[in-house]
Amino acid sequence: APDEVEAFLAARDKYGIPVRAGGWFYTLGRDEALFEHNLEIGRELGSVVHNTQIMATHAEGRPVTDTEVVDAYMRFSEIGERYGVTPCFEVHVNMWSEDFRRVAVVGQAVEKEGAIFHMTLDHSHVIFKIDNPAEQDISGIREDVEAGRLVLDPAAGNDVCSQWIDAGWIRHCHARTAIPNNPKNTAAHDDDG
Repeated sequence: APDEVEAFLAARDKYGIPVRAGGWFYTLGRDEALFEHNLEIGRELGSVVHNTQIMATHAEGRPVTDTEVVDAYMRFSEIGERYGVTPCFEVHVNMWSEDFRRVAVVGQAVEKEGAIFHMTLDHSHVIFKIDNPAEQDISGIREDVEAGRLVLDPAAGNDVCSQWIDAGWIRHCHARTAIPNNPKNTAAHDDDG
């Protein structure tokens, strides 16, 4: 966060340990300049990757298209080369990638452009949708999961995480604990829902 940069720089200087990865979330059609600014900061902190979350909704208020995500990836990668910081598009809820089927479409399109697709794998966003029809409905994947066209469980084989790993797209990852059909966070809601 912008208000934390000075503290991170001071800690880096005091301990001699660079901040190898940072990240932020971006709305296409609005935050392209912010992305470059954040890569500038990342370079200063010593980052090698930038966890890049692309919001599901464009600044115009409509869903982002796969083509827009590919175009953003290509532009962001060029910016990343200038700063020596690799953008990694994250699989995350509330982002374009919450519909996991889109990740391979975008990754393959990036490769057709002659680039390497780098992504951040946060498997917890996949795991908690296992056996969770309500969450599957949010991202529109329930029918494909029930039909076996989309496999979420990494123990089942041919699952989405393994496909992304086998494609060589994972450059950064998060290690989080997660369980299928995670219990709802009832403490986050008041009595009125």
